Amino acid sequence: MIDDFIEQYVRDKERLLRTADAYESTFKRLVKPAIGKVGIYDLRRSHVARMLDQIEKERGPVMADRARQNLRKALTWYAERDDVFNLNAAIVRVTPRANTKDRARTRVLSDDEIRIIWPVLDEAGTFGTLVKALLLTAQRRDEVASMSLKEINEDGMWTIPAERYKTKRPNFVPLSKTVLGLVEERKKISKCDYVFASSAKTPFSAFGKSKAALDEAILSAMRKQAKKGEKVEPMPNWTLHDLRRTAKTIMSSAGVRPDISERVLGHVIGGVEGTYDRHSYANEKREALEKLAARIEQILNLTQSNGEELNKKQVKA
Repeated sequence: MIDDFIEQYVRDKERLLRTADAYESTFKRLVKPAIGKVGIYDLRRSHVARMLDQIEKERGPVMADRARQNLRKALTWYAERDDVFNLNAAIVRVTPRANTKDRARTRVLSDDEIRIIWPVLDEAGTFGTLVKALLLTAQRRDEVASMSLKEINEDGMWTIPAERYKTKRPNFVPLSKTVLGLVEERKKISKCDYVFASSAKTPFSAFGKSKAALDEAILSAMRKQAKKGEKVEPMPNWTLHDLRRTAKTIMSSAGVRPDISERVLGHVIGGVEGTYDRHSYANEKREALEKLAARIEQILNLTQSNGEELNKKQVKA
């Protein structure tokens, strides 16, 4: 049913949806692995609810809402063509999970949490290096996962094409020396155009399983560092998207102007400034990302006393 919906509706040659890639990606990554093998007449609300709960846990409420909306569209499309299929038995109307201000995430990783996580990433293979790149570039998960060598020029400028960027505009990201070092390491390993390639030489996509394994490894590392008999609680829930917010916060603490960090994140600048200011800000963004990398390096190498001193400065800033 999902394949037919994509072929006959989403990618209809006469009226191709602008969001076709997003639809197909959501079905491939989130819906099919969870309920793809369930017969269409056997599909129940409980199947969908479990899928959405898992998506929200691993990827946040916004992604859960998107998966539900896309699936409901597909099921409604099918229900119009099948007299037997019962749409109401398969999906239920619920309040969106992410449309209220109180559900908006504010999670930012602390300096101590970064110090705990970073060494564990060294043992997490492709996913570990990808997580480092997420924090060091402040870009979105799928954008970094699909990074290719042909998108990076000789000056280290990474151009994310408009067709796979959220704003439907290309984003230009001057990679810091630290990230370029990671790219060079990955070139030797991936041996294909994709920097973070899977074993099948496609962009890395095993996020749910890899994140769960990483959380277990982090908890194990925390237990090893704890004093004998000390009870260790798991690190408070964090998502890969929280790294983007963390990067923004670190740039602010390093003295990067808010309008520059917004441009680094690829946000559309509104108002008169967004309309008339056509400066590329390439140098300013490069400086901001170098400051981000330097501050992360400083965080990782701080002694406890220096760490307390830096935190005081950050609070004052």
